[in-house]
Amino acid sequence: MRGITLPDGGDFQLRDLRIEIGADGKPRMAPPTVAVRADLWPYWLAEGIDGAVDSSVHAALIPEALAQRREDEVNKLLIHELRASMRALTSSAFAIDAFYGSVKERAGEHPQNALWRENGTARYKQVVETFHHHLKIRDNHSVKEARHRIKQLFQMRDWAVHARSEYQGPIYRPDIDAAVPWQYAAFRSENAVNAVAMTIDLMNSFVILLAGADSTLQEWKPRVEDLMGRVIEKYQASSLPPVSQVISET
Repeated sequence: MRGITLPDGGDFQLRDLRIEIGADGKPRMAPPTVAVRADLWPYWLAEGIDGAVDSSVHAALIPEALAQRREDEVNKLLIHELRASMRALTSSAFAIDAFYGSVKERAGEHPQNALWRENGTARYKQVVETFHHHLKIRDNHSVKEARHRIKQLFQMRDWAVHARSEYQGPIYRPDIDAAVPWQYAAFRSENAVNAVAMTIDLMNSFVILLAGADSTLQEWKPRVEDLMGRVIEKYQASSLPPVSQVISET
């Protein structure tokens, strides 16, 4: 074995490190246990960006195909747009969930976690309140905004992951002047781009709040800033509109 590789950094820990003194008076050290960990939230954000870009590319080709009455091509583009949008939306939700897991692993569970399990509290509420507690979010407006965004995101994630193939009325899409199954209205480029931009904006605000959190999260902050900086660079280098523009228009 070549050893232990941390492809993108991460945490390395030695456990059960013991030095014993034998009967002969000489020290002996038992082999320690090695543990490593890595955070997945930046990779889910990167996947979300890629999905939003792909969705936008396919959506941009639809008007020309419509104008030339290439219905088969329009249908293919709608399918590609849906698939890419699902990737963007679910990846954004997974990023929030992964960041929640990273925070909880370092700072501990919320004091009401056992009660939530007993009452079956919705996951988005648990996530928001855990951020509220550990990141010490003081501004009520910020808490409400986080709750609104995460609730919407998790709902879209659930629609994709727990998809039901039931009959429902079609939804009209003005851009193609046709009614479509609701999935093609929900999982579309506009929603994909909005979700990714709002998730990056929200998570970047969480990174800033780490400065006022408990010491374990403060120690983690430089690593998170580095990872978040790479995500933002990737977004800015893409063809997607600026995050600030998306936020102001939604």
